Amino acid sequence: MNESPSTTHRSLIKRLVWREWLEALVVAVLVAGALRVFIVEPLRIPTASMAPTLEPGDFVLSWKSAYGLRLPFGMEPFAARSPRRGDVVVSPPQDDALSLIKRVVGLEGDRIAIRDGILSINEHPVTATGGTDIQPAAEVIGDTTHWVRSRSGRDEADFFGPVVVPPGHVFVLGDNRGESEDSRFWGAVPLRQIEGRAFVVWFSVQHGPEAERSIRWERILSPIP
Repeated sequence: MNESPSTTHRSLIKRLVWREWLEALVVAVLVAGALRVFIVEPLRIPTASMAPTLEPGDFVLSWKSAYGLRLPFGMEPFAARSPRRGDVVVSPPQDDALSLIKRVVGLEGDRIAIRDGILSINEHPVTATGGTDIQPAAEVIGDTTHWVRSRSGRDEADFFGPVVVPPGHVFVLGDNRGESEDSRFWGAVPLRQIEGRAFVVWFSVQHGPEAERSIRWERILSPIP
């Protein structure tokens, strides 16, 4: 039996509506994927290696094109530029883990050393004295002032180097010097592995058992020094 014109008309409208929804969904997925690959990437902070700058439970955004437009298939970034001292950068994991987020403290040719928890760059100390796990110390690197934690005199990580950063690399450290695996342990990071710069905490949840979790409103949308 043939369908009536009104039934055929309703069926056509329904197909057109579904097609529009499907097209919109595909476009949204493609745009979101492009944003994540080329523009910004959301990341979660799982450990305290960057405390007090970044705390476990922070969610940050990484600016993917901060050092040049990322290209697929391992190609060199377009309009590539090097990180600055003090930048908080994202690089691939050393093992099967999450991406690494650390602070650039040394550029190629820099001489890096740590003595009793005091970081020096080219023989110039940049960390204030007296920093501890409880009371962070101020550190000034380039145009960046941030806080670092140290276990001065009580940890082998408080004594390092000196080493010279090789060409095409950067030397990175966690701000929580006694609780971070970084260039002190696995060496300088090749520039080609830098995936972006972390620039803002967009959300933050108190880290701990499920029952104790709560939103840390004061950290939301706070820029990363």
